Parts: sequence; structure tokens; C-alpha cells
Amino acid sequence: MHFGIFCLMNQRSSEKTPRQILAEAVEQVQAAEAAGFEIAWFAEHHFSNYSLAPSPLMMVAHVAPTTRTLKL
Repeated sequence: MHFGIFCLMNQRSSEKTPRQILAEAVEQVQAAEAAGFEIAWFAEHHFSNYSLAPSPLMMVAHVAPTTRTLKL
């Protein structure tokens, strides 16, 4: 069985800043890799708090240097 992680990076309250939410997404991807997950996906939803990532490809570029074996 293959496991992966899907990162929404949503902002449900104003307690966390976008910077904190994106940093937590990076930490979650690193934890998923350490747990043996094989792939990570990133959501894209413009003009809503459903996902704060402006572009999935930008998130991939941001996360790529922090992982070794995870497919992004």
C-alpha cells in the first residue's frame, strides 16, 4: 500500500498567520517523509481561506530542498 499527504494549508481562524500555516505545511511534509510516506500534494484555491498556497508549484519548489525521497 502507498501513502501520501495532501496539504490544504487552510486558515480557519485569524490566530495563525499565513507564514505559520505554510511553515507547518513544510513540517508536516517532513514528518510524512520520516514516517515513510511516498508522495505529497498541495492544494490551490484562489481568493479563499480554504488554501493559502498561491501556487502548488511554488510550494513544491519551497519544500523540495527539505526532502530527499518524497515525490512532490
